[in-house]
Amino acid sequence: WWAMRPETARVFDALDNVLDPFHTNFIHDGIIRVKHRRQRVEQTIRTFERSFEVIYVQDTDHGWMSRALEGPRAQSRGFYYPPVAFQGRWEGPKGLTLCVTIWFVPEDEHSIRPVARFSTPKAKGPAWLKEAMIRLFLFQVIDQDADALKKLHDNIARFGGPRFGAGPGDRLGDKLMTLYQGGRLEPGEFGPFEMEL
Repeated sequence: WWAMRPETARVFDALDNVLDPFHTNFIHDGIIRVKHRRQRVEQTIRTFERSFEVIYVQDTDHGWMSRALEGPRAQSRGFYYPPVAFQGRWEGPKGLTLCVTIWFVPEDEHSIRPVARFSTPKAKGPAWLKEAMIRLFLFQVIDQDADALKKLHDNIARFGGPRFGAGPGDRLGDKLMTLYQGGRLEPGEFGPFEMEL
């Protein structure tokens, strides 16, 4: 378990950020993805009454962190469990390679404290070494996300409430908002959709 320092952000924006597959090209360029080396990805969305799952079938991302921590990738999955939890699972040809669960715990109206749990399969080498590697790699990713979320929060405060429009690649925002506000989804499966990330 890893309780991180408080960040200036709204819970909804933190969830939207971590569920947005496009943000890694821009915020984490070179670490998770590489913006000038796009990859073909198939996205499938499964909705349940009180949660949803998004599945990405793709090769390992080109960023150095993805290559170092994962090895070959078959698919990744993102789950939203209302109101504040996200789980990401990365799977290789032989099964699970990394599972990250994050709770975006609200501290007040303007700040959150992420609490994360990282799980990996048993492997050669001591667990403390794997933990140290994960923490080392993720410090920069967490700082980049925190900086982007603070800028978003400050812009919303400066210019008034958010007035976001969904683009053609945003297939999750409406589902996230419905569940986050206490609503329910119609169970179903959508896709696969092809995209370039």
